[in-house]
Amino acid sequence: MGGVKREYDARITQQVPDQVISWESLDEPRNAGTVRFDNLGPEHCGVSVTLEWEPEGFLEKAGAALSADEMQVAADLEKFKDFIEDRGRETGAWRGRVG
Repeated sequence: MGGVKREYDARITQQVPDQVISWESLDEPRNAGTVRFDNLGPEHCGVSVTLEWEPEGFLEKAGAALSADEMQVAADLEKFKDFIEDRGRETGAWRGRVG
């Protein structure tokens, strides 16, 4: 948020290809999340994100209180949507497991 980038190691806690992937961080900064893909027909897919994180410092805490984190996730989902739709085809059919 606000141009701050963080890196962390994470563990996949749930993975069902084309349906859901969930993770949790193994160390600081603590966070966890789930991305769900819902089939809405042959040409459509719904994507929902649940993200849990701990804001650090005054700016992050203020931004979270003003829902700036939710707005950032929404903007990133819109970029993802544009990326997928601009490709015009699937990126591949990998269905393996992570980790």
